[in-house]
Amino acid sequence: METEPVDTEPVTGSEEDVTNTVDDALEDGKIDSTEVEAIAEAMSADGEIDAEETNQLIEALAEDGKVSVSDQEAVLEALASDGEVSKEDVAAIVELANSDGKLSEAEKDIVADALIQSVPEGENLTKEQVAEAGIKLSDLPASTPVDVRTSENGDSVVITAEVAVQVELISDPAAFAQELFNDPGAALQALGSIGADMTEGEREEATEMVVATVVAAGAAINAAAVATGGATGGGTGGGGSSGGGSGANSPGQGGRRKW
Repeated sequence: METEPVDTEPVTGSEEDVTNTVDDALEDGKIDSTEVEAIAEAMSADGEIDAEETNQLIEALAEDGKVSVSDQEAVLEALASDGEVSKEDVAAIVELANSDGKLSEAEKDIVADALIQSVPEGENLTKEQVAEAGIKLSDLPASTPVDVRTSENGDSVVITAEVAVQVELISDPAAFAQELFNDPGAALQALGSIGADMTEGEREEATEMVVATVVAAGAAINAAAVATGGATGGGTGGGGSSGGGSGANSPGQGGRRKW
């Protein structure tokens, strides 16, 4: 029995290969997630996916005017196939996810995943990167380490996304009051994060300032109490003196009486 020959021609990842794969996928006027994977395979055959190939994939996906969540997931998988997700890749994912002008919860998850994958080993996702991607800290997995600020000494403050959300909440009085009304338990829990966005040195300094303020306030109150007490005591003594004078005059008046 004769078997048909198998095409063993390797995919090189050249621009021509990618273009042909995209054209084949677009024959029916739309690209599904399986076709995205085929395009990604052609793109990553040379070991990396460059910005031009990414743009080509985005344009291909936009041909039918709609980019599904499964398409976005496939694109993220494709972009990560070379072992890393670059800033350009994240921007591409955000552009795809935001193609209809808004992000669904599933799309926020995809963007968050892309952001986390884009962080080089030994570094942390920053608060600014999250904002630039169009999502919030609350859209990240709760345990994600986030660099929220740099101290005056140049030290990075890294806390989990969950704690960062709580710090943001207590930093906004109006939002905190609203949360206290909607979910008192969560609001009270957020109070426990006070000072979490400080370095150890800043926290010690803040504690010392609070203690010094309390001590100073106590001293001022004591001084005021002593001053008030002294003034009251003087007034009483004056009254006694006046009474004594009145008593001394009585006998004199009696002395002028004629018996």
